[in-house]
Amino acid sequence: GGGVGSFAIQYCKNVLGMYVATTASASKSDLVKGLGADEAIDYKKTKFEDVVKNYDVVLDTVTQEYEQRTMSSNVLKSGEGHYIHVLSSDWEPNSQEGNLLEIAKPFLRKWGYSLIADLLGLGVYYHCNPVSPDAQGLRSIASWVDAGLIKPVVDRSFGLDEVAKAHEYLEKGHARGKVLIEIGTITE
Repeated sequence: GGGVGSFAIQYCKNVLGMYVATTASASKSDLVKGLGADEAIDYKKTKFEDVVKNYDVVLDTVTQEYEQRTMSSNVLKSGEGHYIHVLSSDWEPNSQEGNLLEIAKPFLRKWGYSLIADLLGLGVYYHCNPVSPDAQGLRSIASWVDAGLIKPVVDRSFGLDEVAKAHEYLEKGHARGKVLIEIGTITE
């Protein structure tokens, strides 16, 4: 129901044609289903690993909580499932971010899990590539938006003089899509 999740649901469903299950609070269930999710699991009442089994891919935008639960369950198909870790999705800086070993852990996991999946056909493939700007990727997204496959979800907009207020709102973690800062008006 946030910015990454609302895009990912639409991309997986409308562009890739995948069956999509997602976690969301009950208050965001209608939103995620409206975006294309086939299944919305209320994470406050149900552990996703109790109902999601043998999936091809997991996109985890809440890695601090979901990674271990995903990797120690049967959520993904053994030997062929793909776990995608969205790097640095937390708001608050933490003590681990200054520790080089802590920063390297996702990349070490990627190497270790994927090596076991390749060589032994066990476990899952682990992905944690940092996002970087890509002109062709942005052109593809724009074409999907133009075709109606992806609909940007905007929770609310704030004026440039309300940046602090926008940050306060985002830090509460209840945004339903993206929060925008309006810099000026666009005239056509």
